[in-house]
This record gives sequence, structure tokens and C-alpha cells, in this order.
Amino acid sequence: MNPWVRFSRWLHRRLVRAFPHEFQVLHGDELEQMGDDAIPFVWRQYGFFGLVRLVGAAAVGLVG
Repeated sequence: MNPWVRFSRWLHRRLVRAFPHEFQVLHGDELEQMGDDAIPFVWRQYGFFGLVRLVGAAAVGLVG
């Protein structure tokens, strides 16, 4: 597996686990699964900058 894909999956899981507990109970598993499914696809279609956008969106959702 590409190191950028592996790192993005790790980082996305960390970000999902940083959401408040109530949100994790309702949506945590689905968000982790979405990242596992979407990250390889985004890598193939959009490359490095696509991964940055995807993980960045999760980070913005955490702060916003």
C-alpha cells in the first residue's frame, strides 16, 4: 500500500476519534468506514492533493 494512503487512513481515523463522544456513538463507525473506502479511490483519481483535501475536510469538520 502506498505510504501516503496508509498515512491518510491513519490520520483520518485519528480525526474521527477526536470528535465528541456523542457524535462518535452515532456516526463514528460509518465515518471510519467511509475513510477506508474513499481514501484509496481518492488516491487513484486525484493523487496527493486529493488526499489532502479529503483529510482536510475531516479536520475542518472537527473544528467547525
